[in-house]
Amino acid sequence: TVSFSMNRIKNFSRYTAVTTYEYLLEYDTPKYVHVQDKFAGLFFRLIQFSVLLFVSLYLIWWKTGYQRIGHVSSVTTYKLKGVSMSESHGESNPVSQFWDPVDYSIPVKQKDQFIIPTRYIYTPRQTYGYCPENPDYSTCETDANCTADVQVPGGNGIMNGTCNTDTNTCFVYSWCPVEETNRNAPVYITNFLNFTVFIKNFIFFPDFPEATPKYAHRNVKNKHDSSSDLKTCRFDPSNESLLYCPIFSLKTLLTDPAMIKNNAPMDVEDLINEGGIVELNIHWKCNLDFSIDNCKPFYQTQRLDEQNVSLSPGYNFRKADYSYENDGLTKYRYLYKLNGIKFNIVVSGIGRKFDVYQLFITIGSGISYFAIATIVTDLFILWVYKKKKLYRKEKYQVVEAEAEDPDVITRLLDNKYHT
Repeated sequence: TVSFSMNRIKNFSRYTAVTTYEYLLEYDTPKYVHVQDKFAGLFFRLIQFSVLLFVSLYLIWWKTGYQRIGHVSSVTTYKLKGVSMSESHGESNPVSQFWDPVDYSIPVKQKDQFIIPTRYIYTPRQTYGYCPENPDYSTCETDANCTADVQVPGGNGIMNGTCNTDTNTCFVYSWCPVEETNRNAPVYITNFLNFTVFIKNFIFFPDFPEATPKYAHRNVKNKHDSSSDLKTCRFDPSNESLLYCPIFSLKTLLTDPAMIKNNAPMDVEDLINEGGIVELNIHWKCNLDFSIDNCKPFYQTQRLDEQNVSLSPGYNFRKADYSYENDGLTKYRYLYKLNGIKFNIVVSGIGRKFDVYQLFITIGSGISYFAIATIVTDLFILWVYKKKKLYRKEKYQVVEAEAEDPDVITRLLDNKYHT
């Protein structure tokens, strides 16, 4: 049994060595076979013609392989318009409050963003002093539960070591009274869906420095020579004549199906109650071989945050107004915790311009596709066509050189195993 196994191993090793030796020391050279077959010739020309159509119609024309691509750079400005009335909580009775763009235009540090408040919780006439902490952040039964000079975790102030037994909360040094957190009594800013935002977007193409400022453009056409045109027009995605009127009502941005990306509806009630983050995308498609006036913007909106969630929903922020009394000795703060919609303006786009170098690159890469015609035709006539055996016989030819010495590898293996 051991001798039989050794013989099998010996034979397999010899076969592997000989095969490898022969493979490494042989050479393949192309052989051209002229096939005089009308059907095979027609099949070959049809594939070549298909490749030609693919290169000329798809790569060069449809994919604009004759043009160089340049990406858009832009600068965006915005201006909010609209007024509203709301009911805010005074010290004793609700009072009516008027809002205009100066009141609700919240400065944003990030580029190309603006915020529209939708509702708020109001804490009036706060001043420095000691007052009970909000029970959402601190509870106590005795003074031992209130460590002096320690900040309440997540709270509004620094504990003084005293427990208020009426509210079972620690006294803190803070803006007093502490911030109101009653989410069941918010104040809504009415009519905010009718607010408008005027978005001016200036674009240019840094990849085409030779054409700047020739190819600088904006989303307001020069035909609006009179400022009254822009005061009265409103953008409508279904009306192409208003494409260059970039004054958007919030209702259009949030509810018009033609504006919303992928027709994914936004829950406006959720946006009003909790706030949210909405992206406004301005996309430009510009063929710079023609007039820059044909470079058109396309607008789409989509909500970026999750809607209708229970944990940390929407978007909120705080702002405060201040006043001084007693000859400036007493400072008062009027605190607003606002829910709102944060709009993020994203500008994208490309410009295309004819370029001879790019055209030659596309043609050169397209020529390589013609090898597909030869490969497919070979596969067809050698393995599928009815005369495949004849063509295989003529295609492949083995030329054996005259044997010299006995195989070197075989002799080496024989000597090794015999010893």
